[in-house]
Amino acid sequence: MPAAALGKSQVASDSLESDMKFFEKNPQLAKEFNDAIDKYAETHTEEETLKLLEKTHQEFVSKK
Repeated sequence: MPAAALGKSQVASDSLESDMKFFEKNPQLAKEFNDAIDKYAETHTEEETLKLLEKTHQEFVSKK
């Protein structure tokens, strides 16, 4: 069982497709986002990193 549960919007295919299209149109933003998450993960637990990803995703979806 995963340590952190994913929210429904994170795994819904329409949300995923929308997110992927956005990042395909903004490759530099996608790279910067991935780099920031990787750097955070170096000094935080997996659970903390998953929480950050979930919060970031919620903010991202609300502002698209």
